[in-house]
Amino acid sequence: MRLSITLLVIVVVSLTFSSDGAQFTARDQPEYVSMLQLVVTPERFDGRLVVVTGFLSLGKEADELYVTQSDERNGILENGVSIVRSAEMRDKKAILDHKYVRVAGRFKLNNRLKARFTSGGFEEVQSCQLWSDPEHPVRDRLKHMPGVDPN
Repeated sequence: MRLSITLLVIVVVSLTFSSDGAQFTARDQPEYVSMLQLVVTPERFDGRLVVVTGFLSLGKEADELYVTQSDERNGILENGVSIVRSAEMRDKKAILDHKYVRVAGRFKLNNRLKARFTSGGFEEVQSCQLWSDPEHPVRDRLKHMPGVDPN
């Protein structure tokens, strides 16, 4: 019994002080924010790991994440941020381009690819997942799920 308690204490102490343990700074904890928050107050998120949902445009010259599809279609760059395309985004371009996506990454106020009118951008994208296709919005899919009332 005493050996079991000793082993338990050693494991707990090891996990507490190891580099793989749960020792994170506030900058390492992802913060879920809206695109509006990111565009209006980008300085609040400079250097931070954030998760945001926006409309992705993977272009020939630049990649941007916009507040809405309408902002992208009308070229309202002030309502977007630049984004450095990750390998995952390159591989899934057909699935992600011109769709709403959820992006997790480190936001930089003055990133290297920042377009003139944008509020900074993502240099280190950890994940980029399809959220909704404007041609087949999430709300429409909910109508067909048993037990879900989309209203």
